[in-house]
Amino acid sequence: MMKLAFVTVLLLIGSSLAVKKVNVHLFYETICPGCQQEFVRSVVPAQKAIGQYLNFDLVPWGNARIFKNEYVFGIICQHGEAECWGNAFHVCVIDKYDYEKAFDFVACFFRTYENIKDVKGKCESCSKEMNFDFAKMKQCAEGDEGQKLVLGMHNRTVAIAKGKTGVPWTVIENVATGDDITEYACKEFLKAQGVEYCQKY
Repeated sequence: MMKLAFVTVLLLIGSSLAVKKVNVHLFYETICPGCQQEFVRSVVPAQKAIGQYLNFDLVPWGNARIFKNEYVFGIICQHGEAECWGNAFHVCVIDKYDYEKAFDFVACFFRTYENIKDVKGKCESCSKEMNFDFAKMKQCAEGDEGQKLVLGMHNRTVAIAKGKTGVPWTVIENVATGDDITEYACKEFLKAQGVEYCQKY
């Protein structure tokens, strides 16, 4: 019986590994009602339902823009300095922690619309919930390292989110879509690969 159970587990693991994962790039910004809704309605449910078959790439740049001249270089965010700070904090978390922990932090941040403008408060409370070092992440966000990481997100946005008209902006396997992530990934990629959850689509 033990040998049979072990073989069954190996078969299940092999089946999961055989499925080609779907790349999902999500471009967002921290003080964005639509981004909060996208996480609650589409992103988090997709992670729970078929997360083992998805590679989420979280890109907190949004509609920010760079301004520079011979004297000044800076970043202007759509919803002001608080959003720039929040974007930088998210980038530092994404850089310093592993994929699952970083994803859970962002999901915590967007869990409710309440106090969405209290970026520092939400980052601190979610850091506490995740047992993250808030002071260390704050130092990263407010320093040169954070700015470099944020500029990296700008570069990713320019390279991948071609034609972006706003946020949230989702790109699945190089195709921009506003569809539900689970449904789209299942219909276009995972159903044909035999993923059981996706057979209902």
